[in-house]
Amino acid sequence: MEVRASVMKDAHEVATVQAAAGTAPEAGTVAGGIADLKNGVSTTYTDDDLHFAASAGQLQVVARLLAQGAAIDATSYNEWTPLHYAVYDGQLDVVRFLLEKGATVDALDQYGRTPCFFAAAGGHVEITRLLLAKGAAIDVYDNFGKSPLLIAEKKGHVSVVQLLRDSLSKPMQEAINPSARDNHAMAVLQRALEAHDLPLLRSTLNNLEIASQDGTTRALMQHSDAVKTVFLQAAATNDTSVVERLLSLGASPTLANEHGETALHLAAGSGHVAIVTSLLKVAKDETYVNAINHIGHTPLHVAAAKGHASVVESLLGANANVFAMTTSGETPLMLATNDRVRAILNRVEAKANAQRGAELVDAVCKRDYRQTVVLLASGVSPNAMNEATRSCISLCNATTTRLWTLFCVRQISRWTSATRRV
Repeated sequence: MEVRASVMKDAHEVATVQAAAGTAPEAGTVAGGIADLKNGVSTTYTDDDLHFAASAGQLQVVARLLAQGAAIDATSYNEWTPLHYAVYDGQLDVVRFLLEKGATVDALDQYGRTPCFFAAAGGHVEITRLLLAKGAAIDVYDNFGKSPLLIAEKKGHVSVVQLLRDSLSKPMQEAINPSARDNHAMAVLQRALEAHDLPLLRSTLNNLEIASQDGTTRALMQHSDAVKTVFLQAAATNDTSVVERLLSLGASPTLANEHGETALHLAAGSGHVAIVTSLLKVAKDETYVNAINHIGHTPLHVAAAKGHASVVESLLGANANVFAMTTSGETPLMLATNDRVRAILNRVEAKANAQRGAELVDAVCKRDYRQTVVLLASGVSPNAMNEATRSCISLCNATTTRLWTLFCVRQISRWTSATRRV
């Protein structure tokens, strides 16, 4: 820092003036320590002298202070060691020297931050590389849940981020014992989840081997807000590898955000066919494909509204309900924004109407009141015809049971009038 460098410069000047005047500098001051060093006499210093010298990059002063007995890991008021100061101010030569002399590479300050944290925060690539070479931990978190990787991501230090990620994956690549790989991966994964360190979580998923059958892993996948956040982000941004990895580890495809949107909603709305396909392979039931958000939109509604024809076809292939209505009574066809999507939905609606119309006529013939009402409520036209070209209305009129006829006509009439109002 400029202030610390200025202090060192002033100290040199004070020592020179005092020496010329024949006045001994005060024991225990920076000026006193430096003057004694320059004059070759016994040291009179405090540990602060070593901190200032490390911060200012005064390698020779650091060396002399250590040689005279200064504690290499002496801490300041905020529990910074000389290594913290040297790293913070980017003093590569001093950092190298301190590490060679045995400085504790992962010393913690009062907030739980190691020197590597400050190297990452400052974008000091070579210092970060040096610390990592000396075994600095990168899967360590401060009292606020931040890691070196997370702070480097936040600050936009791309080179440091890549260096940290490479270092993170290296132990996994070099490990010989499979169980050791799994244990290391689990430790990193758990820390990333606990701290909501999303960059580290993504890096862990992409670079480390994690046992998919591990019970702890599955528990983490199913109960972590961080997993939900990353899973939904990946679905929305077309990060297929992360989505598939999380699914393989046991993440539930039904995870939803505060708007009730699942990963399928987000992928459908963004037109990500590959992710839609991956999700539908895991969750094949119609309940999932027809899940609604807080305004009653199914993934098919969302895809139709955004004009993603390929996604619409994929959803329909998984039995998405073409007649599903939103809370405001809109079907996917009503929300369609381009001709191709409208053509697809019209074709499917026509085919479905023919099939369901026959079901309605059959229900009327069997005097199945419950099924008749269900079909009408789901959107089947009361004018549906069977193969003999008889509509359900005409069948009602021909029914020998007068009460049944009255029930059916009343329900059909109500459905028809409600449809006209919409």
